[in-house]
Amino acid sequence: MAEGLVENLGGAFSENEGVLRGNPNIVKVWVEDEFDVSFWYDLLTSFGSVYEFEITPYDNGEIQKGKSNIISHIDSLSNRFIACVDSDNDYLIDSTDEARAIISSPYILHTYVYSIENYLCHPKTLKELCIKATKVTVGYDDFELFLTKYSQTIYPILLWHLFWLETSLGEPINLDDLRECLHVGKQITTEYKLDDYLRDLKRNVLKKDNALLYLNRAYSSKLINLERKFRNKGLTPENCYLFLQGHLIYDNLEHDILTPISMRVKNQHVNYLYRLNGEFTEKEQRVQQYKNNTKNSLSVLLCCNYEYKNHCEIYKTKLKIDIERLLSVTLS
Repeated sequence: MAEGLVENLGGAFSENEGVLRGNPNIVKVWVEDEFDVSFWYDLLTSFGSVYEFEITPYDNGEIQKGKSNIISHIDSLSNRFIACVDSDNDYLIDSTDEARAIISSPYILHTYVYSIENYLCHPKTLKELCIKATKVTVGYDDFELFLTKYSQTIYPILLWHLFWLETSLGEPINLDDLRECLHVGKQITTEYKLDDYLRDLKRNVLKKDNALLYLNRAYSSKLINLERKFRNKGLTPENCYLFLQGHLIYDNLEHDILTPISMRVKNQHVNYLYRLNGEFTEKEQRVQQYKNNTKNSLSVLLCCNYEYKNHCEIYKTKLKIDIERLLSVTLS
């Protein structure tokens, strides 16, 4: 029964429903799950379209969700019933049936970077994000420089991971292997700094990279050719965090880097308030007021960090153009 309803949710159905509801400009949008709704709503409505986007997670009456289920109903999509999905590896590794379906469909928008989480971690937005969390403008590390160095550090191991996914040749390095390699297991403190974090990360990567260079030495030329293909698609050592599995970069950045740094800045500001001249009760009131104004944690703010649109080149040259084309041509 649910499957039948899914199959009938085509453009004509959506358009007729919009007319009956007094709004012929309704466009229904499927996303992978609840966590994607606000991201795609913010993005689509930022173009000032006359269309009203009704965005819901894929639903066939079962608990199952996600990209594969959406792709299985690709023939139901139309100019009034579109889908928005994470690219995962389908943009870089475009030889699978699912990748070809996503890339060729005029009614599917995909992220190009691995997932929406990669956009949320754009380095040019992170200082501003911390300022929103702490209400303090000083005391931060250089997040842009850190993510550049982070990307350069992990690039060799990500390349091996993509090589294995693309070719199935050589020593396997799956997502669990990648996660283990990139796990530093320490948070930033006043003593343990970003350079220390990068040093430990580099040690992990070098160990794994050296092992793979030996075990996969017969495939070095194939790796070089594949790297050239990825470069042509926009993957570089400096931006490869965009193509890393989304929750790997998002969780590591939020847990190990941003949250402890923002907490450090908050604590330093509280200590500053207590050092000011004045009655202790007045200081207590000022500190409590500050804590009330900084209740939003870094993790809450990060999940709605939509400022990437002003900075990310892959968004500007890929996804933005796809949306403009969809709005100006497909929905005209």
